Amino acid sequence: MPDGGHRQRAIARNPVACARFFHFMVKLFIEKLLRLDDDRGLFGNTDAYYGTVEAQGRLTLHLHCLMRIARALTPQQLRDRIK
Repeated sequence: MPDGGHRQRAIARNPVACARFFHFMVKLFIEKLLRLDDDRGLFGNTDAYYGTVEAQGRLTLHLHCLMRIARALTPQQLRDRIK
């Protein structure tokens, strides 16, 4: 893994590629883990979600997300699904 300075220079040289990769990863999270309107999602049946993207001081993007879970799982059920 490249050191932090190398990663920061790579991000600064091509921020569009970084943003596209971030978008790709967020879409995968929503499609494969949340599985909207499907009881098989990681957290149960996610009825709705809202997310906002923020840039950190290290030039990296991150997501803040609020989700509404219908028939929410108990902590034990959630732990079992994560396993």
